[in-house]
Order: sequence, then structure tokens, then C-alpha cells
Amino acid sequence: MKGIYRDGYYDGSIELRDIFNRRCVKCGRGDFVQAKTMRIRTGIVFWNLIFSLMFTCVKGFIHTCGGTLKGRNGTIESPGFPYGYPNGANCTWVIVAEEGNRIHIVFQSFAVEEEYDFLSLYDGHPHPANFRTRLTGFTIPPPVTSSGSIFSLRLTSDFAVSAHGFKVAYEELRSSSCGNPGIPPKGILNGTQFSLGDKIRYRCVTGYVLDGHSLLTCVTNAASVAVWDFPVPICRVTSPFRLHG
Repeated sequence: MKGIYRDGYYDGSIELRDIFNRRCVKCGRGDFVQAKTMRIRTGIVFWNLIFSLMFTCVKGFIHTCGGTLKGRNGTIESPGFPYGYPNGANCTWVIVAEEGNRIHIVFQSFAVEEEYDFLSLYDGHPHPANFRTRLTGFTIPPPVTSSGSIFSLRLTSDFAVSAHGFKVAYEELRSSSCGNPGIPPKGILNGTQFSLGDKIRYRCVTGYVLDGHSLLTCVTNAASVAVWDFPVPICRVTSPFRLHG
């Protein structure tokens, strides 16, 4: 494209406009895209840094504890019991009995923030395939007996509120022992022997009635393992309302 001379001046408006349209605008768009890309990359790096710092901080607050326990009997307490376990707890206890024996767990105290903190029980090593139940809340759970010689407990808590924690007593059971089945709330247990052939009897305190079998006998199941012939009964409050004829 040729320039045009007018009154001794070079009129390059057409060519300058062409350059602007063909080159400067093109350059401007390229600069805009490049700047936008740089801002995106900078944002990604920034948030990656933030998430990394958050993960590091959270990881620093995780409280680990637990271990492997061996012996005929013993007790397990949550860290800080009874004044409260730490936030971010991830504690695992593995109880190992002699081969052929089972493990009997009796809860002596239990207070875990309901629906946020949990005590998971495993009938064996702490593997999903061995998961048995998950406990939470403030009600003392009933006794638990393993099917084999290994039993595990895992306490997990969030990063906010905690509670007093828990305390359990454990003992090894021989194949000829049913173990102490425990006492239901408002219940009374008569009997202190829990081996094959032994019988125990339940009743309730005044104002409550027994729901279930009052007499339990330690018998042998199909696998030649000692078990109670009926589950532990419960005590229900007596209705304050009575029908009059």
C-alpha cells in the first residue's frame, strides 16, 4: 500500500490504521491472552501453596497413639482420660491373645462426641474386612467378645469438640469360658462364674421390668466355643399409667 502526500505532509492514516488492525490489535490480543494465562498460573500456584500450608497445619494437629497389647488382661484408656481426649486423634490399639483364646472387652466408661468422634471395633487387625461396629455418644456399650485371638480398637476425633473419652478392661478367654456378659442399665446380675455349665440370673431395680430371659447358661456352640444360650436382657421402665376396670 502506497502513502499519500498532502501539503508536504505524509498522510499515513490508511496504512497506520491497517497496521493497527493487522498488527497492533493482534499484538494486543496476544498480550491479553498471555497476561490472562499468567494470572491463571499465578492463581493456581497461590492456591496450591495455601492448600499445602493447610494440609501441613492439619497434619501437625493429628494426635497418634495406641500400640500392641499382650497379656492375660489389662485396661485401655483414651489419651487424657477422664479429662478429655485431644482433637485430631487417630489412635489404634491391637490386642493379641494366645493362639486359640479369644478377647473379651468390657466398657467401664464411655463418652465420645456423638456423630463426630468414633471408636471403631475390629474383629482382628484394623482392616475394613474385619470391621465390626462403630461406637459414638455417651451410653456405655455392652461387652464384646472376639471370634479369634486378635481384636482392635481405633479412636478417631475431629478438630473441634471432644469428651471425657473411654476406659475398657480386656481379658483373654479360653474356649471353655463365656466371659462376663455385663449388666444392662438398671439391671442386677447374680452370679460370678462364667465357664461351661455355669448359670447366671438377671433382675431389674424397682420401677423397671425385665425384657428377655432372666436365666442364662454357658453352653457350647456348633464350633465348640463357649457362648451364652441367650442374649443379655434389658430393663424397661414400668409404665406409670395403669388401666382401671
